[in-house]
Order: sequence, then C-alpha cells, then structure tokens
Amino acid sequence: MKGKIIAIFCISLMLAAVFQLTVTAGDEENPEIEDGQDDITGPFSSLIPAALFEDIDIISAWFFENSNQPDYLSVSLKVSKLKRCLFPTLYMVNWTCGGVKYTLTYGIIGLGFLSTAMISTSATEFSTTIYSSFDTNQNIITFIVPKEMIGNPRQGAALTNTEALGIQALPIVTIIGWEDRAPNDGFGNDYTIQY
Repeated sequence: MKGKIIAIFCISLMLAAVFQLTVTAGDEENPEIEDGQDDITGPFSSLIPAALFEDIDIISAWFFENSNQPDYLSVSLKVSKLKRCLFPTLYMVNWTCGGVKYTLTYGIIGLGFLSTAMISTSATEFSTTIYSSFDTNQNIITFIVPKEMIGNPRQGAALTNTEALGIQALPIVTIIGWEDRAPNDGFGNDYTIQY
C-alpha cells in the first residue's frame, strides 16, 4: 500500500511539472502578446484603407524554447500580412528581465533588399546582429536569441513588460509614420524561462 501511495505521489508530481510547462510556454495558440486587427495609429490612419497597413498590423507574439537547444530563446511575431515593405519598416519585441530592458528589432529598407535583425539592451546600449527568419507564408518573423546575449537567465526567470511594435515611416520624412502597439494598453503576459 505504501508503494502505491509513493507511486501516485510521483506520478502527480510529474503531471504537475508537465502541466506547468504547457501553461508557461508560449505558442501561436497561447501567445504572451495579443492584439486586435486594423488598429494602426498615425496620420490619417482612419481615412487610409487598413490593407495598406496589414504588414505592420500585429496579431500576436510569443516566446518559446526548444529542449534540444536550451541555450537559445526564440521569439515569434505574427502580423496580418507579412510582405516586402515599400516604406522603411521596423518590427520590435520588448521585455524586461532582471531589471534590464531588451529589444529585438527586425528592420526592412528598400522592399526587403536590406533587412537585419538585432538585439539591444538598456544595460549596454549596444545592438548586436542575431539570426531571424521571415516567413511570408505564415506571416511570422522569428528571432533566435543566444541566452548569453540576454544575461543567461536561469530556469524560472520571468520575462516581464512584454510588448510588440510595428512601425512604418515615409522615406526621407521619417517623422511621419504609422504604428501598431501590441497590446494597445499595458503589457502582455510574462514568460517564464523553461531551460
């Protein structure tokens, strides 16, 4: 009888650990950051057809890790329609961990012929190029971040103040532009480092 109780206790602990992982790990169906569609702000945005801004209209963003690559954090950003942009465009995902603000930026200039992904921190104020993918079929940009670039957060560390931005500006006159902030108010959900 004592052996059965110990076995049930161990199984309960394992199920609790698995359930914990599925609740705290983000994915496309359970993103940390969500946003409504057609909510772009900027000059005359209410008069311009929403289809012109679908490339910066953020749907969601989520953080995730792969147990086969525990030294990396992945961050995906989904927009209404990802395409090669006519105007200079920035996609950004921000969060705070351990009192330091981190920003991932994917910048596009010249119809996508010049594009790059970078990470910057409030601690160093330097930007470093990182790997990213630009999937126009799924409308998703994914950043792959070496954890050493974000202070090597330990398992259980929280990424807080999560938010995403899509920004587009007119060429030459970069002070005139449009943006979508996700979420519109406040911040998205926290993400807990898994590995």
